[in-house]
Amino acid sequence: MIVSKHAAELCALLVNDTFGELPSRVIEALLQRGPSRMPQLFERTGLHPPQVRHGLAVLIQHNLAYYNVNKDTKVTTYEANVHSCYNILRIGRIVDLVGQQYGEAEQEVVRNLFSLGYVQIADLAQAFGGHGGGAAAPATNGNGEAHTEVGMNGNSNGNGVVSNKPGSTIQSVFHLHEVIGRLIQFEILEVVDAESFANPETVYAEIEQEYTKKATTAKSLKAKEDLGREKAGMLRAARDRGKVLKRKLDAEDGFPSSKKRKLVNGEANGTPAPSSTKRRVLDSSTVLRINYEKCLVDLRNDRLGRFAADVIGHTTSEVYRALLRLSTTKLSRCKEDSKIDGAYSDMFDDGAKDVTITTLEILESLDPSINLATDIGRVGKSSVDPHIGDHLLQMAVISSTEDAELGLQGGPVKPSRNGHITDDELYSDDEPAPIKASNGQNGSSNGHVKFENVPSTGEQRVELLRRHLFLCESKHRFARYCGTLGEGQWAIDFDVVMEALRQVELDSIIEQMTGRRGLRLTRILRQFGRLDEKVVADKALMKKPTLQGKMAELQKSGFVDVQEVPRDNNRVANRTMFFWYYDADRTCRQLPDRLYKMMLRCLQVLEVERHKVKDILEFVHRTDVKGKEEEVMTPEYYNKYSKHLELERKLLGHTMKLDDIVAVLRDY
Repeated sequence: MIVSKHAAELCALLVNDTFGELPSRVIEALLQRGPSRMPQLFERTGLHPPQVRHGLAVLIQHNLAYYNVNKDTKVTTYEANVHSCYNILRIGRIVDLVGQQYGEAEQEVVRNLFSLGYVQIADLAQAFGGHGGGAAAPATNGNGEAHTEVGMNGNSNGNGVVSNKPGSTIQSVFHLHEVIGRLIQFEILEVVDAESFANPETVYAEIEQEYTKKATTAKSLKAKEDLGREKAGMLRAARDRGKVLKRKLDAEDGFPSSKKRKLVNGEANGTPAPSSTKRRVLDSSTVLRINYEKCLVDLRNDRLGRFAADVIGHTTSEVYRALLRLSTTKLSRCKEDSKIDGAYSDMFDDGAKDVTITTLEILESLDPSINLATDIGRVGKSSVDPHIGDHLLQMAVISSTEDAELGLQGGPVKPSRNGHITDDELYSDDEPAPIKASNGQNGSSNGHVKFENVPSTGEQRVELLRRHLFLCESKHRFARYCGTLGEGQWAIDFDVVMEALRQVELDSIIEQMTGRRGLRLTRILRQFGRLDEKVVADKALMKKPTLQGKMAELQKSGFVDVQEVPRDNNRVANRTMFFWYYDADRTCRQLPDRLYKMMLRCLQVLEVERHKVKDILEFVHRTDVKGKEEEVMTPEYYNKYSKHLELERKLLGHTMKLDDIVAVLRDY
């Protein structure tokens, strides 16, 4: 896989920060030179053979490198797993998300699996002390240093290592097997076999090559059709090799329903799930690892939930999160593979396509503590401030004037006959008026609109839930109403809502880099397509010299481009038409590399700052100092330590925000 310079440097730095310098030098050679054999790694890294083997062992243990053995020559080739290297950034976020959605016990198992890499169930039970009372055994990095947890979630110490909490939520070995079984059924964990260490792209290429040879010998059209279906089945089997145990567990007790999912979530609040009469015992020799593809699905759900909260309110976003959880129960990955999921997809009915969820199912899975009467309500005339019409009219005139200066479409709000907006035009007693308020409270933020929250009954709760769901049918198309069963059926078109989210992110980036005028010009080009300079100037209400300067700035930033169409064969400038255009797909492909560079700079600055206070961090990490730094340290050194922690939080927070944008543009 070809990666950019900044992506390779970022992955090498993440491996170095988490596992040490030795694995970092090996992965850096693999990223720069591509697939390599052992003698080539000796030469490119300048390390001794035992050191290279030790570094490769750490990388393979944590799924950061692939290896493939040639069947004919028996030569082993090693290759970097770029996606797993980059996902080191997201380990802390994944662990937190598992704790929120599945429970504290599941969170602890996932945390230890991130620390240990792929591991047998027996070894994992031993890491928990054999009876669930001990903490996880530390994993070692390339320098022989012990790490109890990896990741960068903001709680890390000076070396990027997160300390493990004393005690454990795993009560017994049987409890551990139950937790692992649930995580396997939810696809957070997958089974590892000998074929799991090869690059999936290489495996798919070998299968396609084999069936291409068979297709040359097939004579009839039916024989070629059968070979195509057989190849699609082989590709699907190669990809879903880690789901063998999941299918077995699903066959035994069925996939957890929404009701069981709520009980599992109850463990996070200190309410253990009811013990089953039949204890589940898994094969102790089964090897497990984290399934990043399913984790990305949960991360996407969280991002869409935050997007919905920004657009349509907090309470409606909680309803939307419940719909997302139910819709993605059987969804294994964010993006489909055209080689596997494209042709002959009718052969495989995995239940992940065209998923519809009823309103009653959403109500059953929704947290009962959520007050559905907030962020939406019915307001009568008596509850509206009589002077709010003047205020709204004034704000509408100011907004329309600013939009006219910027060349945006839309006009002022049409006033009533006497020049004021009447209460009848604002709200009616016959139709509900959705109102968003800050901090999840009903009424406007300035106190003009007031109404009381009355505890709702069961029927009222269903009706309020339906109103929230209909709010999701906004311009961003968060959800789609598609049936009448169960008080209404709902579906999510992920392509549509993700396209809206990408557009919002791109607009934000363009506005920050080129200003309000640059955003206005890109919106015009996005709406009308390729336009001549004169047409763009007319629509943007800008003079031609000003327009040319701004378009040159946008072109330099990579957001727009120009197509030159000469009127004759002379190709003279004054006889050439210049058509400007905006390509969103190309922008989404180019922006991540710029974001990689920004994240790399943040982590490099953090590394330098840690080196400056190296002595203080070494002192703070002592077992007799942890938890009482302010008491032990002098005011001078404690102030330096506090300033370093603040700077570290800012740099890591900025890095995670950049990763959020990368995920929207590339992964979701």
